[in-house]
Amino acid sequence: MTLSVLFNTYVLAWLIYLGCACGLQWVFARLSGRLVKHYGFRQLLRAIVAVILFTPVYSRLADNWLVPAWLYGGYETILGQGLDSARAFTGMAFAGCLMLIMWGLDLLRVRRFGGEGS
Repeated sequence: MTLSVLFNTYVLAWLIYLGCACGLQWVFARLSGRLVKHYGFRQLLRAIVAVILFTPVYSRLADNWLVPAWLYGGYETILGQGLDSARAFTGMAFAGCLMLIMWGLDLLRVRRFGGEGS
C-alpha cells in the first residue's frame, strides 16, 4: 500500500471514530439530562465521558499517529506493556485535570450568575 492510501485510511478511521464518539456523547448528554437532576453531578459525568472518548495519545508503533487513549491504554495493559499504558492513562489524567478545572469554573459561573445553561 502506498503512503497516501494509508494516510487516507487513517483519516477515514478517525472521522468514523469521532462521528461515533460525538453521537455517543450526544446520547449520553440526553440521558443524563433526564436521569440526573443535580446540575453539578450531571456536568461532571458528561465531562468524564468527554475525557474518556476524546483524549488521544501518540502510538509507539506508528510514528506520529494518534489513537484514542482509552483504547491504547487498555490494549497495552492487556499486553503487559506498563510504560505505554501508563503514558496513555497519564494523558487521560492530565486531560481530566484540565476538565476538572473547567467543571469548577462552570459551577462558579452558575453560582455567580445563576441559571444552569443547557
